[in-house]
Parts: sequence; structure tokens; C-alpha cells
Amino acid sequence: AGQRRYVVSKEENLHQPIKHQESKGVNKESGEKRKNNNTITKKIRNCKDLNQLFELQRHEEINRYCISFYWAQIASFMYTETECQMIRNNPEILKPIVKLTLDLTGELNHPRSLAIMAYSVAKISSRTRQSIVQSREVFQLLEENIVKAAEKETLSPKNCANILWAFAKVNRKSD
Repeated sequence: AGQRRYVVSKEENLHQPIKHQESKGVNKESGEKRKNNNTITKKIRNCKDLNQLFELQRHEEINRYCISFYWAQIASFMYTETECQMIRNNPEILKPIVKLTLDLTGELNHPRSLAIMAYSVAKISSRTRQSIVQSREVFQLLEENIVKAAEKETLSPKNCANILWAFAKVNRKSD
């Protein structure tokens, strides 16, 4: 139970806006952004299918704090053939989330989020039996950011396992 509380407190730190992470004390703006991020993640989790998730994506701001939740939710839908078929028939449907991921290059630095994204992208590719749009660029970004994150803090065994599984599943070799 003690370890679980530690993980939750670290996850809550994900929701602090970048410009406020270095400041001491919490101001009203950072609290509002954290509340907004929590609201978005709840909406993501409440989506029942890819259509709902992509509709939410069109209307909500996606930032570095929420993007791993989007990827994880997409991957969670890959257990139904209908959702897999939707991506197989139209791989471009993932282009907006891929573009946003690539746009956040320097901002993705939390090991757990990176592990979730790597695992999710690999799961999507595995279940649809095809690479996602710009797969090479996405895994290059993940690899670079995972290495940077590992230099700053120790990766948990679970994060390491998920990252290794993801890279092996898509047959990605380190550059």
C-alpha cells in the first residue's frame, strides 16, 4: 500500500504545468490547469469507443499530461475486432494524435507516460497487424525521450518491461 501511494503522488505531479513546476507553492492558475487535466483524463477514460475518443480529441486540448491517456485508451479498444478494423481500414485516423505526439518532442519526459505510450503504440500495431502512421518517427521520439528520462531518474521494473516489450513487439532496434 505504501508503494501505491508513492506512485499516485508522482502521477499527480504530472499534472503541473511546465512553467509552474520550478516555482515553490501552488498558484491559482496551476491548480486550475491540474483540475482541467484531471477532467480531460476522466473524459478519456469514459469514452466507449474510438469514435467517442476521436470526437473528444477534436474538442479538447491535448497536452503532454494527457497524451499518454489517449494512447492507452486507443490501445484498450484494440481488443474488439470492430475497432481494429476501423484503424486497418483508415490508418490515417491516428494522424492527429501522432502529429501531436511528435509536436511534443521536448516535453515528453516522464518515464511512466513514455512507457505507457510505447506499450500502447506497440499494442495498436500488434492488434491491427500494421504499423501506425509515422511509426518510425514516433518510436524514435520515444526512444530519445526514454533515454533522457532514464538519465534523470531510475525507471521502474514495470516501465522497463513495458518499454522493452513495446520495442521488441514492433521489432525496433536502437539507433
